[in-house]
Amino acid sequence: MLTWYNRLYIGNNAKKRADRAIRRLNDQKMVRGIYLITLASNEKNQLDILSAYNLIQPVVYRRCPMVIGIAWGYDEAVELVIHITNESLEKTGKADLRKYLEQG
Repeated sequence: MLTWYNRLYIGNNAKKRADRAIRRLNDQKMVRGIYLITLASNEKNQLDILSAYNLIQPVVYRRCPMVIGIAWGYDEAVELVIHITNESLEKTGKADLRKYLEQG
């Protein structure tokens, strides 16, 4: 089962699809059109954007870091990352997203 951020960020276009997508992803079923924002898989980066379609691969599913956000389409995922960055800047004055998200 995937690990979900307790204050999951959901893009506007993904809102009506989010509950069903989350259930399907937790059941390791394919979900098209959904992109996930996760903590980066390495310490040098902050966040990763990946297609939920990639999670049909068992190795990718098992190694998926904590999911921070869910979006419908890549462009919305980028917008969500920008929103998270702006929120971090407003609240902490820094763009250290990993630290900001791990505290929240």
